[in-house]
Amino acid sequence: MSQKKMEQYKEYKKNKKAILAKQKRHKKLAYLGYAAAILAFGLCIVLVFGSGIMQAFKKYKASIPQFNYVAEEKVVGDMVGVLATETQTQTSSVSSSESKSETQKASQVESQTTTAATEASSQTVQ
Repeated sequence: MSQKKMEQYKEYKKNKKAILAKQKRHKKLAYLGYAAAILAFGLCIVLVFGSGIMQAFKKYKASIPQFNYVAEEKVVGDMVGVLATETQTQTSSVSSSESKSETQKASQVESQTTTAATEASSQTVQ
């Protein structure tokens, strides 16, 4: 071997720990860089598909009709067969001469409705 190669070899042996540590550090940084790039790419894909799915869900949600009532009130009214709102609209549409008798009937129906509802709830509890 030439003198120059011998000096390079001695220098390498002398600084071997530092050189290997530097190489390891570069490998780790490269690995982290690749992992960050893959993660960013995956995140972009998730965001694109997620926004598409979200828009489709919003369209679906908008197409569903909205009901503004409490389910329990409708169930109790349907069990008896008469809804209080129906009796109120019926009494307002009847002429003034018939309205007194209809009002009395409606109040009787409402009292029967509440009685039947309390009976149904007491049977459910038992």
